[in-house]
Amino acid sequence: MSSWIRRNGRALVISVLVVVLIGITITRPAWQDNIGYLRPKYTVPWGHSIVIADTRWQLASVTAPTRRELSKYSSVMPKDPYDLPPNSRLATYLLRRTKDGKPASVPAGYEFCVATVNSGERQWTKESYALGITEWQLHGGVSAICSPRHTEPLLVAIVVPKDIKLTSVDVRFLPESWDNKKEISKPTDLLVVRFDTG
Repeated sequence: MSSWIRRNGRALVISVLVVVLIGITITRPAWQDNIGYLRPKYTVPWGHSIVIADTRWQLASVTAPTRRELSKYSSVMPKDPYDLPPNSRLATYLLRRTKDGKPASVPAGYEFCVATVNSGERQWTKESYALGITEWQLHGGVSAICSPRHTEPLLVAIVVPKDIKLTSVDVRFLPESWDNKKEISKPTDLLVVRFDTG
């Protein structure tokens, strides 16, 4: 066995290197197109803003209105207007969007956006559409919908475990090309921006 390794050692090393090289050249592009595109292209520190296609985006924390505050708008407000499961809380942030000093919507070239909240590598995507959120949108001047028709500050309201410390909010901007049936788009057309939560 030892003499076989001595005779064929170089060939064995070259074979291993070829297999590794082939693996890298095949799996890296596939990873980039199918998983890696979800990685943020930009990270915005807390309190700072970013300009995307002439639209300035800035994340701010916001406190959800209490049941008493929401009761001013609706007489049928449930005991828990946010309908939270046990051991959970509502993570709420506002993304203010302005263009030339006026409220703006999704930047040009993008169809809509989706927000998620993160704690390290863990991520939550479950947006809340409870009655409290609906009333907040109707009477609070915010919107949980990120589309060209909504210029109000974007409300990010996501249900997370009670004991979790959030580290960032990711916003995924989905390009108009994903809606174009004539033009094939790639997952890399997606833009992901991470806003640190402080």
